[in-house]
Amino acid sequence: MTRFAPIHATKPDPKTLGSVYKYGFSKPTTDYVFMSQPGLSARVVQEISAYKNEPKWMLQLRLEALQIFDSRSMPEWGGALNEIKFKKIHYYLRPTDQEGKKWSDVPKDIKDTFERLGIPEAERKALSGVKMQYDSEVIYGSITKILEKQGVVFLSMDEGLKRYPDLVKEYFGKVIPPGDNKFAALNSAVWSGGSFVYVPKGVKVALPLQAYFRINAPNAGQFERTLIIADEGSSVHYIEGCTAPAYSSESLHSAVVEIFVKKGARVQYTTVQNWYKTVYNLVTKRAWVEEEGEMVWTDFNMGCLAGDSLLYTNPKGLTRIDAIKPGEHVYGLDFATMQPRRFKVKAMQKMGTKRVYEVLIEGRKIRATDNHPFLVLSRENRLGSKNIGSIKYFTMRWKPLADITRDDFVAYVQQLPDDGEPYTIDYTYKPRGRAHYLKYSLQYPHETTEDLLWVLGVYIGDGCSERINERVWRRISFAVPPQDKIRGKLAKALWSLFKIEPRPHGISLDLPSTAVASLFAYLGLGGNAHTKRIPAWVFTLPISQRLAFIEGCLDSDGHVHQTSHQITFTSVSRQLLEDLQLLVISCGLKTYKIRYYKKRRKLALGKEKKFYDHYQFCVSKHDLAAIRSHQVDFGHKREFVGFSKPSSVKFSGIEDVYDIEVEGAHNFIANGVVVHNSKLTMKYPSFILAGKGARGETLSMAMAGAGQHQDTGSKAIHLAPYTTSTIMAKSISKDGGRTSYRGLISIGPKAKGAKSKVVCDALLLDPQSRSDTYPTNRILCDDVQLEHEATVSKIGEEQLFYLMSRGLSEEQASKMIVSGFVEPLIKKLPLEYAVEMNRLIDLEMEGSIG
Repeated sequence: MTRFAPIHATKPDPKTLGSVYKYGFSKPTTDYVFMSQPGLSARVVQEISAYKNEPKWMLQLRLEALQIFDSRSMPEWGGALNEIKFKKIHYYLRPTDQEGKKWSDVPKDIKDTFERLGIPEAERKALSGVKMQYDSEVIYGSITKILEKQGVVFLSMDEGLKRYPDLVKEYFGKVIPPGDNKFAALNSAVWSGGSFVYVPKGVKVALPLQAYFRINAPNAGQFERTLIIADEGSSVHYIEGCTAPAYSSESLHSAVVEIFVKKGARVQYTTVQNWYKTVYNLVTKRAWVEEEGEMVWTDFNMGCLAGDSLLYTNPKGLTRIDAIKPGEHVYGLDFATMQPRRFKVKAMQKMGTKRVYEVLIEGRKIRATDNHPFLVLSRENRLGSKNIGSIKYFTMRWKPLADITRDDFVAYVQQLPDDGEPYTIDYTYKPRGRAHYLKYSLQYPHETTEDLLWVLGVYIGDGCSERINERVWRRISFAVPPQDKIRGKLAKALWSLFKIEPRPHGISLDLPSTAVASLFAYLGLGGNAHTKRIPAWVFTLPISQRLAFIEGCLDSDGHVHQTSHQITFTSVSRQLLEDLQLLVISCGLKTYKIRYYKKRRKLALGKEKKFYDHYQFCVSKHDLAAIRSHQVDFGHKREFVGFSKPSSVKFSGIEDVYDIEVEGAHNFIANGVVVHNSKLTMKYPSFILAGKGARGETLSMAMAGAGQHQDTGSKAIHLAPYTTSTIMAKSISKDGGRTSYRGLISIGPKAKGAKSKVVCDALLLDPQSRSDTYPTNRILCDDVQLEHEATVSKIGEEQLFYLMSRGLSEEQASKMIVSGFVEPLIKKLPLEYAVEMNRLIDLEMEGSIG
C-alpha cells in the first residue's frame, strides 16, 4: 500500500536534515526528456499535443478550452487565487521517454524517488493495478493478470487515448465540459497523464486500483485527467495519493476526474492527499450515475507571531503585526529575484493565546510559536539520506520553528530596497496657553531633509522637551556639552532649519521655541530616555535620510572605538535600540545582537551607588563610511537576503499571537526575518444522479494545520425520481488552521421522492482555529426529503479528565477523541488504508497539546 507522509513528522535527529515535511525532497530536472517553456499559449498547447501525437479532435478541444480559460475571470469565492503566476508555470514536463511496464524499466533517479515514497512496497502489499505519475507523465504502470483476464482496462490517460480513441472521444469532457469552470478549462487545454479505467459489464474488481501522483519540479503544474467508466453491474474502487516536495515557489495541481456509473454499477473513489503548503490544489471531480447506480467519494485532505513583532510596511513604516490592516502593504521576499518588495496584506487574524519562543538570528530577535514556518537552507547530501553519498548541497524550504535544527540556516533580511520618499511635514502650529507671547514663529522644511534627520537623530539620543503642561511645550534641549565636537554643527543646523538662535545653557544647548517643541511632538519624538521610540515614518524615507538619522544617533548616543573602529550604540531603553537596529538593517548595515549590562553610578555625596540598566548593539566598522556619507553601494555591499544559524531559541512566555495573509509572496518580513503564511485547497467532488434510484455518497475529512485553508465540500444534483444522496463532512482544525464546508444540494422538478442528508461536523482543537459552513439548497420539487445538520465542537475538559483518570496522558487522550471523531469515515476504507490514515492522523496530532 502507498504510504502518505504527514505534514508534521516526528522530531528529527538534530544532526540530520529533519525536515518537517517528510517527502519534501526533490530530484534535479536537468535530465528531463522534455520541459515546456513557462507560460501558457496556443503554441504551448500545440507543442504538447504534437509531442503526444494526438488526433486532431483532441488538439481542437484543447485550443477551444484555452480560449475559454483566457476569457473566464478568476473565481472570487473559496479562497485567494489571484496570486497564481500562470506565466511562470511549466505546463508539461516529461521525465522519461516511455512508461515502464516493469519496475526495472524505470530510470534510476526516478526509481529512487518512488522507492523513498514506498511505491514498490505498495505494489507488493496490494495485488491490484498500480499507476505512478511523476510530474506530467505516468512513468510506471503495472496490472495483474487477473485483471487482464477480466477485461479490465487500466492505462494512463495518454495510452488510453491511443488504444481506445473512440471510447475516449465518447466520454471525454461530457460530464465536465471545458466551459464548466476556469480550472476545468485549464486542465482540458494542457492535461497530461492521469488514469483511464474501463470495467466491463458484471465485473467486480476485488482489490483497489491505485494511482500515485508526484510533483517534483518547482513552478510546475500537474494536470492529470482521469476517466473511469464502470459498465452495467460492475464495481471498482480507485484510490489516489498525492505529494509534492517542499519547494519555496508555488506549484499548481489542477486535475479533472470524470466518472460514469452505468446501470446497477458501483464506483468508490478515494483520495488521500498530503500536498505541501506551497501547492495550490484546485480539482474538479464529478460522476454521472445512472439507474440504480452508486457513486461514493471518499476524500481525505491533510493539510504565529507575537503581537509586538515589527513589520516593514509602506507607507506607514515600522508597524506592529497586531496593528496591520487588510489592504496595507508589507515587505516580503520575492523568490523570482530573491529581493524584498512590497506585497498587499489580504487578512490579519488574532490566533489566540499560545506558547511563544524567542529566536535570535544574526542579532535579530523574533518571538514566534513553535509551528510558525521560517525560510531555511537545509544541508543534504545528493541522495537525501545520511547513509548514502558524500556530496553535500543545500535545499531552500519552509520549516516550522520546532523542526529547525542546528544544521539549518534561517533567512534574514540584510537590507531593504531604496524605494522610500521624503516625508511630507503637513503641520500648522496653533499656539496654546502662554505660547502666544513668544516672539518666535515656526519655520521649518515642509518635507524631510538629511539635515533635519540628523538633528532628529541627535534628539533621539541626547534631546528632551520641556513642557508647560501636558499639551504645551516650552522648549527643546540637547545634552551636548561645550567640548562636544558636534555642538557647533548642531547649532548651525538648528539655525538653518528653524531660523532660531539656540542658547547655551550649561552642558545643554536649548532651542527656546514652543513651536519647534510642538513640531517635534507632532513628529512622534516625545517621551523621555525610557519611553522614546523611533517614529514609524522614518522607515519610509530614502536610505540617505535614514542614514542621516543613524548618524545623528551615533553622534549623540553612539561611540566609535579609537583603535578597532567598532561602532556601538547605547541606550537605557531596549525598545529604542530594537527600533534603531531594525533601521540599521533596513539600510544594509551589518548589525550584531543587543546586549544587556548594568552600569554603576554614584549618587549625592558619594554615599550610595545605584545600578542603571543599559543596552547596546554594534555595527560593523566597515559601515562607518556609509553612515557618514549617507550612501550605501547596494551592488557592491552585500546581498539583500542572508542565511545564518540561530544563535539561541528559548521559551519566552504565553501570550496573544497574530498572523497575516499576504498576496503573491505568501511570506513577510518580521523583525528582519523571513516568515511564511498560508496556502489553499479547493475541492468539491460531486455527482449527478441521472437515473431512477441512483445513489450518491460523499465522505470527506479535512485536517488543517498552521498556515492552511482547506475549502472542501460536495455537490449532489438530483435529476431523477427516488434518488438518494448522503454527504458526511468532518473537519479538524488545529494550530490556527481553517476548514470550510461548501456544498450544494440541487433537486430538480422531476426528482420525485428524492432524499438527501448533509452532516457537517467540525472539531476545533484550540481557540484560534476556525471552521465555516456554506450550504446551498435548491429545491424545485415538492415531494422530497432534505436534512441538513452542522455541529462545531471542541475537546471537552470532562472527556479529557475521564480518559486521563484512566492513565492516559493529555496528548494520548486527545488523540483517542480525534480517532473517535473520524471513525465513521475511516471504517469505509480498505483495511490497509484505514491503518495508514489512523497513523497519519496520529502523527498530525503529535505536539498539538501544550
